[in-house]
Amino acid sequence: MMKTKITRLISIVCMLALLICLCACSSTEKTTQQEESKEASDTISDLTILTGPSGGTMEIVGAAAIELFKAAMPDVQFSSVPSTGSAVNVKMMAAGEGEMGIITADTLAAAVNGDDPFEEPVEGLMSLCALYPNTIQLWALPEAGIDDFSDLEGKTFTCGQYGGGPYQPCMNMLSIFGMSEESINAAGGKITPLAWGEATSNLQDGNIDAVFWTTSYPAAGIVNASVGRDFKLVQINRDKLAEYKETFEGWVDITIPAGTYTFQKEDIYTLGTPNLLVVREDVPEEVVYQLTKAICENYDTLAASHALLEALNDETVAQGLVGGIHPGALRYYQEKGINFE
Repeated sequence: MMKTKITRLISIVCMLALLICLCACSSTEKTTQQEESKEASDTISDLTILTGPSGGTMEIVGAAAIELFKAAMPDVQFSSVPSTGSAVNVKMMAAGEGEMGIITADTLAAAVNGDDPFEEPVEGLMSLCALYPNTIQLWALPEAGIDDFSDLEGKTFTCGQYGGGPYQPCMNMLSIFGMSEESINAAGGKITPLAWGEATSNLQDGNIDAVFWTTSYPAAGIVNASVGRDFKLVQINRDKLAEYKETFEGWVDITIPAGTYTFQKEDIYTLGTPNLLVVREDVPEEVVYQLTKAICENYDTLAASHALLEALNDETVAQGLVGGIHPGALRYYQEKGINFE
């Protein structure tokens, strides 16, 4: 009888020990799975950056940034895709065709708010950092008689292609001046859709009267096209510029100093909008943290790629951001005490 009880007790103890062992193994396996899941969620295998027109500033800056990112995250496959500009980059990123893109602040603001050229608010895009400003510039042939934006009525000019960086600002400027594409046509003028290289060559050849663009200064394409050909950098009415800035989000005052172009004798007052490095909201926080760190710890390298990035520093890198700051970038700025207000 006693032997039977002892045997039964031993069996119960063994069963309890087995249950404890199984629970411990299950807990360890669950913890391991959770750690592996977290590690996977903090990484990404490839990342596509949408830039801008081939040979333009956006593509050059994007290429320089990619080299920094490759050095910081060698296990990630980075690639860049040129595009016609900011509005297209927004639409491609929203469609999942790119994780990161260079987008002007005014375009991102329009996307977030559902303003033209977007039919409804675009969700899921967040700012990482600001890079350099795009400025509104209007170049014209001296003989065309263009002394202000209003003089474009009845003239043949280009403001890029639909979806490109300068297109919507041009449409916005038309509205500020009480003009439209219809009024341009009615006066005998025409807005001709051209890519950047086509725009500068057509102005050089005298096929168009003017080029309206949002870009860096001095714009290399205009500098090259003006060799042996005189151009005019037009001063847009400053009251209208102030009205534009009040009406459309994402713009700041900019002065293009006299002598920036060989044909420019006086300061030109205009507006600029920051080019932002924008990421999809679903890019892992740790990945964006490392990308932000790569930018902020390599200002000198970026400055060597383009003169416009010489002004990039801790004081400017997080200024003018719209659409919300990605948590990964925000964490880095908070850790380093970088002002992002």
